[in-house]
Amino acid sequence: MEAVLVAPAKTPKEIISQFAGWFSAAMQIPEVKAKLIAQGLYPVGLCGADFAAHIRKQYDDYGPRHSRGEHQGRINRAPAMFN
Repeated sequence: MEAVLVAPAKTPKEIISQFAGWFSAAMQIPEVKAKLIAQGLYPVGLCGADFAAHIRKQYDDYGPRHSRGEHQGRINRAPAMFN
């Protein structure tokens, strides 16, 4: 499971940067990391082009198998995306 924070397409870059800073700072708090990990999430912290590249790789790696039904019964620990 992936947890992703998104904003509307026309959100100003300054606002996106502010939110990214807040969530990136939160991901550095040991108690926050521990709670996320306890819920099966692995905090990574990706934003912008890095996040887009991660999603593309996930699709390239798992998308074809998913469409063929080969994902059944598998557990995949995916990162939580914050930055």
